[in-house]
Amino acid sequence: MWSERVKSVTCGCIMVLFLALSLCIWALYQQDVSPYLRAAIFALMALLFLALGSGVLHCPLGVKVDGDDLIMNRLFHPVRLNRAQIVSHESLSEEEAKQMHRRLGCNGFTGYWGKARHPQKGSCKVHTSRWNELTLIRMRNGEQYLINDCSEIHRFFGE
Repeated sequence: MWSERVKSVTCGCIMVLFLALSLCIWALYQQDVSPYLRAAIFALMALLFLALGSGVLHCPLGVKVDGDDLIMNRLFHPVRLNRAQIVSHESLSEEEAKQMHRRLGCNGFTGYWGKARHPQKGSCKVHTSRWNELTLIRMRNGEQYLINDCSEIHRFFGE
C-alpha cells in the first residue's frame, strides 16, 4: 500500500527519533546535568513523542467502501465521506500533484496526511499513502479531500 519513498522516510524518521530519545535518556543519567538542561531535555522528549504519536495516529491505512460512505481509514478517527455530500471527483496528474504545497501535516513519515494547497484547485485535506495516482474529491460544504486513486474509488463512483 505505501510507496517505497514513504517506507524509507518512515523507517528513517523512526530511527532518528529513537536515537534522539536514547540520547536524551542517556543525558538525563549523567551526574553533572543542571536542572535547566534536564527541563530542556524533558521538553525535547515530549516533542519527540508528540511527533511520533501524531504520525502513527494519523497515518493513512487505506480506503474502503461501506454502502454510501467512502471511508478513509487511519488509526485515529476514520474519515467518512457520504455519497450525497460529494459534488465531484477528478483524477490528478503527476504534474498537478507536484504543484501541491503542504501547509500542515506530514510529507512521507507514515504517508502523506494533513493540509495542502494547489495554486488552481485551492486547499484540501490530504490522506494518501502515495504521491501519485491521486483523486481530488469536492464536497458540498466546500471541503476537498485528496486521496489515492484505487479500485475502491472506481467502484464507489461506478467507473
